[in-house]
Amino acid sequence: MSNIAVFGLNRKVTQTLQRLLKLFRCAAISLEDQSSAKDMLMRGEEWSVFIFAVEHTHGPFVEFQGWLQEVPALAHVPRIYIIEPNSSAVVHGWAGREHVFLEKPFQKKVLLETIKKVSSSTEAEPPAKADEQLSGQTFGSTELEHEIGRGGMGTVYMGYQPMLNRRVAVKFVRSDAHTS
Repeated sequence: MSNIAVFGLNRKVTQTLQRLLKLFRCAAISLEDQSSAKDMLMRGEEWSVFIFAVEHTHGPFVEFQGWLQEVPALAHVPRIYIIEPNSSAVVHGWAGREHVFLEKPFQKKVLLETIKKVSSSTEAEPPAKADEQLSGQTFGSTELEHEIGRGGMGTVYMGYQPMLNRRVAVKFVRSDAHTS
């Protein structure tokens, strides 16, 4: 696996994430100085995942997302957004394709599983194909069994949580669902 970049405005948060990810080659990059962050990304290293610890101050994140989309060598890198509760409507517009959004608080195991999933897919696929591949996979503590519905906002799966012995519906919202 190549490098993982953890972005944020709060140095404590990015360093904590870097420690959580000690099994990987991980760089904590502050977005307070965006020119330094951009220089670090452009050094020619291969990046497998970008993780964004999104704070309430969205301005620097929005600006940086725009820059990433303009750089062909970086635009394809999968992204994981760690977001505050109830802020998904704001950040979903940033993603140019399917990316993963983890709401705080989350478990380390979920983050590690998510990194493994997104970093193993090296090519961007159309959303329909990516959604179909989720059947049979585990997301957090939920085993995704099969697709039960699809619409303009995303795809819904039937899932099972063995620890709680219950069936659940899990909805994956498309990244472009909030832009129209």
